[in-house]
Amino acid sequence: VPEFAQLLDMLSPALKIMTISPSIDAKDDFPRIKELIRRGAVPALGHDKLATESDIIGALKCSSQESPLHITHLYNVMTSHHRDNGLANFGTTPRFPPVSPFHGLVEPTVELIGDFAHVSPLTLSTAVAAKAGSCLLYTSPSPRDS
Repeated sequence: VPEFAQLLDMLSPALKIMTISPSIDAKDDFPRIKELIRRGAVPALGHDKLATESDIIGALKCSSQESPLHITHLYNVMTSHHRDNGLANFGTTPRFPPVSPFHGLVEPTVELIGDFAHVSPLTLSTAVAAKAGSCLLYTSPSPRDS
């Protein structure tokens, strides 16, 4: 995607991480994710309620142990379902099951907004338990006006 490469040229060398919607990037075999990896930036998956399991697996197959992907703002603007897996399912699995189509996938790092407003304490507890021993990052919005 030439326009995307031009954007990255403008942002370099400051660009370190960028969130990409896997459902959009999947349409062209993940060119944005691949370009971010090629440039040494971390592709983050997020803000995508339309991403299918196939889209997410395809995106994760672009990664490697040396260049894992990231999931931005776990639970926010993403789906989770017990049969129709979305980004939240992938972000909260403690490890991928040893069955197809999950063989060889590299576990992404995960970030969530841990302020109890964006994610409830119960859901936050679930993520913490699921990612124990993995990379789970917390962020918070800017302080609210008093």
